[in-house]
Amino acid sequence: MSRQENNKSNSSARRIRGFLLVAVSAGLMCTAAGYSAMAQGQFTVPGKDMLFAPSLLKQASYGESIALGAVGSQKLSDRDAIQSFYQTREHKPLWTGSRGNADKARAVLSLLQDSWTHGLNPADYHVTEIEAMIQGGGTDETRLELLMTDAVARYGRDMSGIRVNAAAANEHAKFWRQPMPVADVLLRVASSADPKAALEGLAPQNNFYGKLREELIRLSRENAKFDDILPIKLGGRTFYPGDRHQGVKSLRQRLGVEYNSVYGAEELYDDKTAAAVMAFQREHNLDPDGVVGPKTLALLNRSHRDQMEQVIANLERLRWMDEEKPDRYIMVNIPSQTLWAVDQGKVAYEMPVIVGKPERQTKAFRAEIKGIRFNPNWTVPMGIKMKDFLPKLREDPTYLSQKGIEIYQGTGKNRRTIDGTEIDWSSMSSRDMNQLSMVQRQGANNALGRIRVLMPNDFDIYLHDTNTPEYFEKTQRTLSSGCVRLSQPEDIARFVLSRNEGWSDEKMEALLEKGSTVEVSAAEPFPVFIVYQTMWLDRDGRLVYGPDVYKQDQRLIKVLASADDFHIPESSGTRLAEAVDNTVNKF
Repeated sequence: MSRQENNKSNSSARRIRGFLLVAVSAGLMCTAAGYSAMAQGQFTVPGKDMLFAPSLLKQASYGESIALGAVGSQKLSDRDAIQSFYQTREHKPLWTGSRGNADKARAVLSLLQDSWTHGLNPADYHVTEIEAMIQGGGTDETRLELLMTDAVARYGRDMSGIRVNAAAANEHAKFWRQPMPVADVLLRVASSADPKAALEGLAPQNNFYGKLREELIRLSRENAKFDDILPIKLGGRTFYPGDRHQGVKSLRQRLGVEYNSVYGAEELYDDKTAAAVMAFQREHNLDPDGVVGPKTLALLNRSHRDQMEQVIANLERLRWMDEEKPDRYIMVNIPSQTLWAVDQGKVAYEMPVIVGKPERQTKAFRAEIKGIRFNPNWTVPMGIKMKDFLPKLREDPTYLSQKGIEIYQGTGKNRRTIDGTEIDWSSMSSRDMNQLSMVQRQGANNALGRIRVLMPNDFDIYLHDTNTPEYFEKTQRTLSSGCVRLSQPEDIARFVLSRNEGWSDEKMEALLEKGSTVEVSAAEPFPVFIVYQTMWLDRDGRLVYGPDVYKQDQRLIKVLASADDFHIPESSGTRLAEAVDNTVNKF
């Protein structure tokens, strides 16, 4: 059953048109200047008529709601799990029936109201109706009890794993954490003396996640800050320090730079403003040259709402990842084009890498590293054969032989070498090409370099050396056909084999010098995580807004928006929560 079928068709706060969402109803909000009485915890104490009898079975509406799987027009997320939960409790209420239960309900409601700070939508958790019932007193006891339980079930699942259609988001669900079953969520909450804390514990407890929440809150307070100056226009050309344009005034305002006549005319792109542009470029993983080109200008013209969407996408993906990591692992972040090799919680190696082009993307997935292949040969993938090599061969049939690539037909005893000049490349079809294998010998020209990491996976994507190290000088390194090229391959080989008895740098050098292909298995295999996070922390712990190189953020936000699964509040009228400052780990 879809989320839209479950909860959204009848909520007035969900009638939204367009890509982004507006604030939920006024009952949820307080002014930007301060919290409402509800936000400050000043709730009306329920009257006696609101408190449950010892057993829910005495409430006729309880049995009716369970039978229908709905509370009024609100469908329960998992009727069977909720029914089983109350049967286990002998139908005793969790949220009402005593002042202690009522206190727990108020505390959990505040958590649900703040769910937007996680990139969720409070309207998914019945907050408006629950708030009205708690404040008003004298309400339908069964309705409040079941809506609270259903809200907790929904929130727990959303916080504990991937909640979107993976295929629609261009993801593969099997690599990511699955939502906690409703039965487990309810057991976790009911068995805790502090249900709010039990739910809070489902969120990632690392520093990076906490800073993303804080950033989302900060941006919500400044939602319309630059509306009157965007987009900045600088004459439609690359803009250099010393150039002049009226748009420089807006550029200064965007960067928070005060004009000083000491630096020249107001329309002059002066050194002080250029320094601010360079700082902005560093924060966004661009070359800090002070030149306002198309990429820099596009980022400058992003609204707070655009930035909030980026934060929401990154919060979402972090919840898909297991919080606990093994003692040793390698992580590659595609947008930052960076690799970290981690041992016992400490970064042993960090290095720039080259990842796939936008049209040949490196996939996000998890695999197990099993060893190293030294001096590998390279069997050319079908995509490269058709897209890269076939056009070259039609121009020059000797193209492959110049690169040390041999052409074979057949397999096993029937395998034979074919001369590229004897093939009619002009009429070559994909079916014909599939009958040919192209293998590049070991050596200086080999595309895999001298080292390849053995990590079997569904995508034939590997970490490997390269014969074009000059590409690592570029800031944007989305240049491969999907594999991840290593700037320091010897360090990765050293890391992978470091627990092999008797292994040494001398042995590695001897194998490399020998030149023949040799595989060395890792004594202790470990995982590699290839992830897509367009935001990260720099070495000083500051958030970096990186590029959405494959437009995956856009795709994810579109999927979330289609189901009304996140909420962007208005700065003029929202309850601004304070994110918890988690300081456990750094992404």
